[in-house]
Amino acid sequence: MIDNPHPSFEEHPQKSTKHWWQKLKAILFGQWMMAKEEEFNSIKNSLKLIDYEKDNAKSTFKDWMQAIDVLQPLVQSIRKSIEPKKNDDFDLDMLAANTYLFHIDRLISKIREYLHQYRYRLHQYQENTLYTYKVEINQASLVAEQCYHTILQLTSLLQRLPTNKLYSDELITQIHALELDTTALGSAIRTLNQSAYKAESMVQLAALEQDLLQSLSQAKAPIHPGAGFVDSGSYFNLSHSQGEYLRSKSQLIKDTECNMLINGLIDIHETLKKCYVVARKVYIKEALDLMASNIEALIVIMVNNEIDKNRVFIHFNQIYHSVETIRFNTNRESRCSKNLFEKSKTAMTQLRKVFQKHPLGLEYLKLYSAKRVGLIKSK
Repeated sequence: MIDNPHPSFEEHPQKSTKHWWQKLKAILFGQWMMAKEEEFNSIKNSLKLIDYEKDNAKSTFKDWMQAIDVLQPLVQSIRKSIEPKKNDDFDLDMLAANTYLFHIDRLISKIREYLHQYRYRLHQYQENTLYTYKVEINQASLVAEQCYHTILQLTSLLQRLPTNKLYSDELITQIHALELDTTALGSAIRTLNQSAYKAESMVQLAALEQDLLQSLSQAKAPIHPGAGFVDSGSYFNLSHSQGEYLRSKSQLIKDTECNMLINGLIDIHETLKKCYVVARKVYIKEALDLMASNIEALIVIMVNNEIDKNRVFIHFNQIYHSVETIRFNTNRESRCSKNLFEKSKTAMTQLRKVFQKHPLGLEYLKLYSAKRVGLIKSK
């Protein structure tokens, strides 16, 4: 019988159960296996051991990340130590253990990502008292706590299990527990993110509401002689009754023809507001806002009795193009109903009639007809 040059393998408690090929492998690769075992033991000793029984206090985010930083390198080092070499016979148990360890590594990476999302939402919640997702924060914290304890148990198990006993029911049970906790943590974080998105939207809407109320209070100031041009952010963009607001301002116009012109434009604007609910409503809203702003600008000009033909023509042109834009965006190809399409066509005809009843409007149509023949033709 060949003497074993490596007595440590002969004195192993499982000597009587070794097969002949295991003894031969110990003789041939004993030195290399001893070196690997010493390297692995040094890695385990260098890692911070965590005593789960003593950790009774509520853990923190720092504790969670510390547990992950201990377990993940431990798993990677064990995987590296049990990887089969070219001259080794494949051990199915070790291959299975390697697969399970890879699964642990993947779960730990997911948990790390979830915890970073939790920390971001927690800081966001602490910095802004308007965010109302405390329940979701607490739920995610409880799930993370449970996940932390599972990591501690798994770390303790891997630290005390010998390499040749890694593939065991105890390890598989802990891996399944970690998988369930990871799934629960992911679900809690998704719920937290959804609540955070909703809270962010509510905060933005509250801020927008304050801005709108402030603009509304400023725009309700009465018009007086000498008032300047009201910008497009004023009340007519915010109120649900733009027509009433414009009509109340038009009452200050003393000239009868100008008053009829403005009221005719307001009637057209009110009719076209019914087209807002159709497809491509963003374009229609922009056109309605532009039209209302130019009507209000005309009211200011006529109230102050400072009629500048060029300025009036500019506003006429903007109103005309607004109506034309709405007609284009309510055609039947844009999934608009036939009724709304007919309304927009009627509005174009009505606009020409309104312009024809005022000297400046008629002059504008004549100038515009130089570019478009038949523009002022009555229908």
